Amino acid sequence: MSKRKMLGIRCKGLVVSFIFIILHLTLYTFHGFCAGAGSSTGMGLLLEQMACARAGGMAQAVSAIEQDINLVRYNPAGLATIDKKEIGFAYLLGFGDMSFVTGSYGQPLLGGVIAGSLSYFNAGNIVLSYADGTDHTFNAQSDIVATVSYARELLKDLPVGVNVKFLSSTLLGQFTGTSIACDVGTIYRTPIKNLKAGVSIQNIGTRIKYYQTEENIPMNLRAGASYSLNVSQGMGLLAAVEFNYLINDVKLITSIGGELKYGEVLTIRGGYIIGTAQGLTLGAGFNIKNYIIDYAFELAPDVASFGNHRIGFRMGL
Repeated sequence: MSKRKMLGIRCKGLVVSFIFIILHLTLYTFHGFCAGAGSSTGMGLLLEQMACARAGGMAQAVSAIEQDINLVRYNPAGLATIDKKEIGFAYLLGFGDMSFVTGSYGQPLLGGVIAGSLSYFNAGNIVLSYADGTDHTFNAQSDIVATVSYARELLKDLPVGVNVKFLSSTLLGQFTGTSIACDVGTIYRTPIKNLKAGVSIQNIGTRIKYYQTEENIPMNLRAGASYSLNVSQGMGLLAAVEFNYLINDVKLITSIGGELKYGEVLTIRGGYIIGTAQGLTLGAGFNIKNYIIDYAFELAPDVASFGNHRIGFRMGL
């Protein structure tokens, strides 16, 4: 191999390493609030766990909640009680140019419920200045995540579920890495009426490689509980708590959340995240006939003076 070619390979490797450093510095704070990994790797997988507006309003304390197509990213076992065709969309916008959008579809099939989703993350543009005085604008990072899910009742009051995911991640529009991962989870409907416990492990999979650099994807373990009760006629309360253990970072994040439902139309949500970056979460849901529209806002005072906005939509077919 010629010296010129060897030098080109080394320079390319240095460029990739430099990109990781820049993205780490620019996205690290956002990751802290998102309860994610310590680098930009797997942002698509990370934000899949954050996209749902209903979950966002409840501080992500949703691993023990069922019958919502948008919650499949937290615990796939929650799919098992969906009794009709359902579609869902979610959009996250905030923290600069970063954005995330996802769409899902599920229906009863093969003795259980099967679902599929497609998600897209864009980190926005960055400008790199070269030694010759020129500036070049690149897309910092873009991820695509395709997921197939299946859930069913394994035993009475014990549904189980699995997500199989394919991630394609691209840096600066030219360095692409791929990974295959899966989530597994279960929900236990306890003998205590309306009390449920849920457990899921997320992103069990292969490392992602950009050229000559390999990184772990953000694996985590979720465990939580939910309890619902009727406060008065036409008013229901759902309270939940969740512990999210970040396996790569060896950190624990605790979330508490709840929602208060007024009749069949309006739901008010709130929660609080305790951990990497503490923050208050607020949200609301509107049920108009067969259409459910959700909104959530997260506020982390130690990250920025603003939070990230999530909008969700769900309907039965």
